Amino acid sequence: MHYPDKLSWVNVQKPADIKDAKTAKIIRSHAQREVRRRERQTKPKTLTKRSQNSGALRQDVASGEPNNQVVPDDEDAKRCEELSILPEVAEISQGEFALALSSSNPFTKAPSPQSLCFHQIYRYMSIWHGEQASRVCGGRPDDKWKIWIPTITTEEAILYAQAFYVTLSFQIWSRQSNSPDALALKDQALALKHQTILHINHNLNNSTIAVSDANLASVVTLALATHIEDLGIDNYKTHMNGLRKIIALKGGWEEVRSSLRPSMLGDVLATCDYVGAIIFKTKLLYVPADVRPVQEPPRRSPSISQTSPLLSPGESYQLSEGSSLLQNLSQLLTEMQTLTSLFETHHGDASLHDTGITTALTPANESFYSDYCQETSINYQMYQSLYLAGLIYTRALSRDIPFGHPTNLSNMLLLRETLEPTLLVGWRDLPGALLWVLLVGTAAEREGGEGNALAVNLSSTCNCIGFRHWDTVREILQRFMAIEKKVDERASRASGD
Repeated sequence: MHYPDKLSWVNVQKPADIKDAKTAKIIRSHAQREVRRRERQTKPKTLTKRSQNSGALRQDVASGEPNNQVVPDDEDAKRCEELSILPEVAEISQGEFALALSSSNPFTKAPSPQSLCFHQIYRYMSIWHGEQASRVCGGRPDDKWKIWIPTITTEEAILYAQAFYVTLSFQIWSRQSNSPDALALKDQALALKHQTILHINHNLNNSTIAVSDANLASVVTLALATHIEDLGIDNYKTHMNGLRKIIALKGGWEEVRSSLRPSMLGDVLATCDYVGAIIFKTKLLYVPADVRPVQEPPRRSPSISQTSPLLSPGESYQLSEGSSLLQNLSQLLTEMQTLTSLFETHHGDASLHDTGITTALTPANESFYSDYCQETSINYQMYQSLYLAGLIYTRALSRDIPFGHPTNLSNMLLLRETLEPTLLVGWRDLPGALLWVLLVGTAAEREGGEGNALAVNLSSTCNCIGFRHWDTVREILQRFMAIEKKVDERASRASGD
């Protein structure tokens, strides 16, 4: 059997200040306690009592033997309380988790890998990512996501991989990305990443461990973290190639899909590929054609101006199948800035709709949808949502229907339901997500009321995912609003004359 190269596919510099021996000792100690805990799970349960020391281990009353379950120390318990993490983490809603993180001060350090708080945070993050990715990729949330990595935390590689994933997420969720605390978290994450790679390399030397679920889970977790580490296409391809080598060792995709279905690891592998394809606009590296989401064929449709007559109150926008919002979705932010300049030039003139918007929002040719979907595996519902967003944005700018019109607000809610999962998965640069921010942010700042409630959710979501363009978006919105205010004042003076 040909084994893959060790994780030489990853070039990582070892941090100078890493404490290898101490960290390894902590991990081994936790692994030993976890083994003993599992052995006792098969025995009849007896009454237990907690020592007066909050950090002490539980004591078995009947036998007097230590139970050795991990009990969080005071600091971990306090952090769990601050994050509103309940004993049953799966019951926490996404909104509660997001608001807890966004309202917390920047974290000075991530929980230690052997703490109860750490494992509950990681468990919830795994469920959260899995459910959203499953929904976006055409599936439905599945309770099996709750155990997508079963109790395999005795392996040091997966413990380090989990710690890297959590620490990196904490660093990104910190709203002060350049603060000393955030930079310290980044250094901590790099040290954990280095240890993850060292342990995976060690596992690859053993033919049995190399193909174990624990080792595969370690590589998968490393790849998931790569999606939020923002290291670019080369780093992403590196980890996906590593995953492909591990899968080859386990007998190929079909074997993995059948054997790992109960733990959903096979679906997580597919998720890695889908997310990477969306972020980096690449072809699928891993998922075979027979398990890709079904794409509906492109259809020719008229231009926006031909399919968008004015609507009366209470009517809904109709999606035109196959229509496109932009010929090049990756240039959305540039187009928004161009529209701002056009808006300033025309000062709200009626000709704006014909001269500016239809130029920037040019409908694509009939082959664009097919080509784009083939490259990115974006699903048909997402594509239609982008078109819906284009209609709302175009009409609002041309002053046909104001942002605060009930029709627009209802469509924004519909748009949010479709696009929000892409934000939660971490597709921070997806143009549709940026457009969603523009729409909801504008409605909230200009109209208040229901739009204001959307802004609260929007703000917490953007803080959690580290949305990098929020300042630019706000600047664009403020310019639009300031210009429109001048136009309204001018019109008011003209009517008064």
